[in-house]
Amino acid sequence: QSREGLIVLEMAPPAREAQADPARAEWTPEEHQRISDALAIKLPSEAIATRAGQGGKHFSYIEFWKVIERTNQIFGFDGWSSTIMDMAQEYLDFKDGRTSVGYTVLMRVTLKNGAFHE
Repeated sequence: QSREGLIVLEMAPPAREAQADPARAEWTPEEHQRISDALAIKLPSEAIATRAGQGGKHFSYIEFWKVIERTNQIFGFDGWSSTIMDMAQEYLDFKDGRTSVGYTVLMRVTLKNGAFHE
C-alpha cells in the first residue's frame, strides 16, 4: 500500500503459538551431558556474517537458517519450539533505488522439558 510515496506494510498480528510446544519430557543424563558439551562449543567465525549498515557501520549477525540448523543439532528437531511473542517495524527507508526495512522480534524458545527463554 502506498501513501505519499511511502510504502506501508500491513501485517497480521504475530501468532501466539507458531508451533505447538513439544511434549514435556526430561532429558536423560546422557542427553544432558551431550547438550551441555555442545552448548560449550564456541560458534566458528564462519557462522557469523556481516553487512554494511547506515553511517558506514558494519553489523554482525547469524543467519536464521544457521540458528535453526545448530539448534536442531543440539536439541533435536523435535526437542524445541519457537513462538513469536511480539514484532514491531523499526524503520523503512528508500535510498538509491533500494528499500531497507528493519524489525524487532521477540521470540520465545521452549525446550521439550518446558524450560523457555525470550
